[in-house]
Amino acid sequence: MMLLTLAVGTVLAVLFVLELIALAAIGVLAWSAGAALSGTAAGIAFGVLAVAAAGAAWFLFAAERPYFDHPPARLVVKVAVFAIAAYSVWSLASPMWAGVFVAALLAVHAIAGLRILPAN
Repeated sequence: MMLLTLAVGTVLAVLFVLELIALAAIGVLAWSAGAALSGTAAGIAFGVLAVAAAGAAWFLFAAERPYFDHPPARLVVKVAVFAIAAYSVWSLASPMWAGVFVAALLAVHAIAGLRILPAN
């Protein structure tokens, strides 16, 4: 049972890290776009606003215990945030890293979707 608990904890930790990477990638892309348009101050504002908007949408609809528990909205927000993050990684790093990011997301979500814990 301890090994199972360790595996579940590892999957959740990797999922959390991927979510943080998604927010960071969105913020960096927004900062880059804002800085290119209007300078550093606008870039910082764009970055902060983009991360705040993505984080708020995640909190409201896609978190483990969302404020609004609406499964279709949860799916839409997750797909939107991760798609924007994948595009951000694609444009900021490379297509290869975007592919690694998407592959990791799909693998971890597939594993997390398995019901391996007994129901309480």
